[in-house]
Amino acid sequence: MWGQQPIRSWSEAKSVFGGTAWGQELGKREYPHPAQPQEASLPHTPALPLVCHQELVSPHGCCLSRVLAARVLAYTPCPHQAHCDMHVDSDWMVGKEPSLDFDRSAGNGIGGHQQWMLQAHDDIFHMGTEDKLDRLQLGQYSGRRVSAGGQAQAASAKDPQAAELLLSCPLVLLDTPAGDVFWASGLANNQVSYMDGGHSFLGCRLELVLSSWCCSNCGQVDLNGPRPQGCTSGTGRDFRPGAPRMAALRVAPWAAVAAVRSGSLPLDRCRRAPCSASAVVMDAVPRWLAGLRFDNRALRELPVEALPGPEDAAALWTPRPVPGACFSRARPAPLREPRLVALSEPALALLGLAPPTDAANAETWEAEAARFFSGNALLPGAEPAAHCYCGHQFGQFAGQLGDGAAMYLGEVCPAAGGRWELQLKGAGPTPFSRQADGRKVLRSSIREFLCSEAMFHLGIPTTRAGACVTSACTVVRDIFYDGNPKQEKCTVVLRIAPTFLRFGSFEIFKSADPLTGREGPSVGRNDIRAQMLDYVIGSFYPEIQAAHAEDSQRRNAAFFREVTRRTARMVAEWQCVGFCHGVLNTDNMSIVGLTIDYGPFGFLDRYDPDHVCNASDSGGRYSYSKQPEVCKWNLRKLAEALVPELPLEVGMAVLAEEFDTEFQRHYLQKMRQKLGLVRVELEEDSALVARLLETMHVTGADFTNTFCLLSTFRTGSSSPEQAAFLEQLLQQCASLEELRRALQPQMDPRQLSMMLMLAQSNPQLLALVGSQASLARELERREQHSRLEQLSPAELDDRNRAHWTQWLQEYSARLEKDTGVSNPETWQAEHVRIMHANNPKYVLRNYIAQNAIEAAENGDFSEVRRVLKLLEAPYCQEEPQGAEEPQGTTGQRGSYSSRPPLWAAELCVT
Repeated sequence: MWGQQPIRSWSEAKSVFGGTAWGQELGKREYPHPAQPQEASLPHTPALPLVCHQELVSPHGCCLSRVLAARVLAYTPCPHQAHCDMHVDSDWMVGKEPSLDFDRSAGNGIGGHQQWMLQAHDDIFHMGTEDKLDRLQLGQYSGRRVSAGGQAQAASAKDPQAAELLLSCPLVLLDTPAGDVFWASGLANNQVSYMDGGHSFLGCRLELVLSSWCCSNCGQVDLNGPRPQGCTSGTGRDFRPGAPRMAALRVAPWAAVAAVRSGSLPLDRCRRAPCSASAVVMDAVPRWLAGLRFDNRALRELPVEALPGPEDAAALWTPRPVPGACFSRARPAPLREPRLVALSEPALALLGLAPPTDAANAETWEAEAARFFSGNALLPGAEPAAHCYCGHQFGQFAGQLGDGAAMYLGEVCPAAGGRWELQLKGAGPTPFSRQADGRKVLRSSIREFLCSEAMFHLGIPTTRAGACVTSACTVVRDIFYDGNPKQEKCTVVLRIAPTFLRFGSFEIFKSADPLTGREGPSVGRNDIRAQMLDYVIGSFYPEIQAAHAEDSQRRNAAFFREVTRRTARMVAEWQCVGFCHGVLNTDNMSIVGLTIDYGPFGFLDRYDPDHVCNASDSGGRYSYSKQPEVCKWNLRKLAEALVPELPLEVGMAVLAEEFDTEFQRHYLQKMRQKLGLVRVELEEDSALVARLLETMHVTGADFTNTFCLLSTFRTGSSSPEQAAFLEQLLQQCASLEELRRALQPQMDPRQLSMMLMLAQSNPQLLALVGSQASLARELERREQHSRLEQLSPAELDDRNRAHWTQWLQEYSARLEKDTGVSNPETWQAEHVRIMHANNPKYVLRNYIAQNAIEAAENGDFSEVRRVLKLLEAPYCQEEPQGAEEPQGTTGQRGSYSSRPPLWAAELCVT
């Protein structure tokens, strides 16, 4: 590479770079007179000043810049002899299509004054053509017209001396001072040709060079090294778009180019991440966050993929298999104009953080949170990495998955005790991003942020969310996969948990799957499996490690037993608040029994055991009623993944012994509390709960509000009081219109007819186009819809009244048994207290989240923050201020504790 030793002739260039073609001919027509490249003596010192560079913030808070330079190794004289004034285009700093300009006043070292323009397009980085920044990829696009941009000086025919050019990306379009636009017409045998209606413009051979990163304050270039003594932060504030900024950068960055050319500094080649920010980052030294102390045990005790050296920085983003490692190094891609959407003070308190209460400091705190929790700057001690895991998705082994849109930052150990892993979700690409961009959008990030905190305050084991930060960067998303994509804002969520390891973390060792043929990237590495078990048990199950320190198999069995119990209790809690996860793949199951990875989740409105919250789950695999069964299936896959450290027969025996028993025990205990059965436990309680759910199903009762309302039911009350209560209960039932909408047939009649014929004649073929279960559901739906069509509203009301009257009689009799010989007033007080503590008044219904999302997409984050405060007190029986939904087009406000509006049923989440 010529960064190590100068190339002085065309023949030397050919010997170094070879004669293979770099691109394809994309021009309008053949170049009429191919020029013979003239040998050029290349200068040792740069002749032109820097006018464009890359800039970012180092992990130590310094403002770094890097030179991107291209050398003209040979050229054909340009026929145009016009002269133009030079100017600086500042659009580069805001991420628009930039112009690369050269300052004429500093170009006197080059003979002659022939000029041409170079126009660089930032959008190339979003189109997947940035694979080789060390080679110019000319000719990637043809026919694109651009306006006249900046200008550069080059050698004239009378003085054939090569010039040095500064480029920002592989795509180069040439423009004359007269405004004529030229395209790359061919790139073969290391020669570039340009044309304008047959007039030869330029033929040259270029090579792009990336210098090492250079700190504009202290000159350091090692991103991974210690922060230099005396190097202060905030240097970026000296650089502004325009002439003053350009003048300030003419010395230090060129020193880096000179060092590269002399061979004293290595070349760093990297792939630029989508939506990265060239904008200036101010003061990158934390103030409010300075007290966070990192101790990154996971990266010490688990294998991390080794990168050969800094020249392999591209590996931080390059998708690839990652064998023999649990983590790969990563680096957040900065965002333009990060802006705080909301903070969760209870979650941040886990880290020992307390946001300032005074308005003067609150703005500074929010700006700092936006900067560091977006990934635009790294906290001292943070070590970004991406976790490698596999998973069974919808029942099929998918092979390597990994953190494609999340990054481990490190583990914070607050003074109050504990250890919390910090993770940025949506911070940019990692080696596990596959063909995706590593970004999350405002819509999905608000949902995850709010639901993480809502679940915690409901008392359900969950990961936490400390902050939600959006930006001016956008990505394209097709929300419903219907061919209607739109631009959405890139957003990052700060997630907090003891660990984000999951069942799929142990599936990286899986051998080739008999159905999919896929295997884990670390198949056969039993040593890493044992190492991971030691780490997980020692870190998160220390009592098990202490009890079985001398017997690893007993220890591993005890570990699997505890994971099984925690998972059973977690899913029982879900069922008792009507929560549907939506994507219960093995890679979305926490190894410490937490609810993790909030995607197309949902809370039940109208009770329906077959409710599917994920519109992508056409087969209903992850429906509400199937969640316990699926969690047990996932535990079976975990047991398989632990072999041979835990024999499969031992794991299966533990699963059979523990899961169903623990789930039923915890579920029934929770349901007794929801019904206020506080003194006596009877075998008949399970049947009472089942009949309640059946009554709720046939009447279409609202799940959350029905349980909440039952706390006001009184045994032995007068007939008028009971009648009034029954009327309140009937108001929580679905109307005839709602039921008809909900039970609309989903299959086309011709499709249904075909499936019915296949079910009789060729069941095997039916399995390829559908399933017996989906066919049965459709037939039942049609039958129910047909019955509803024959009902009147009054008949529906009478039917619902009969169902609820019968169940309330059973419930009243059971409550009398629970009272026993106790003081009635004492029992009643305890009964109501227990019911209020176990029946939430507020859950994150989809329409509540949607209201917050729509406001935020319009720049108003107040609804997100208001909903967050509401969800922090879900069991509050008093109507807190702000509990009403935003005023709609009707001019009316409804309470967020009321039944959802009709339009809520039309919301679709994928």
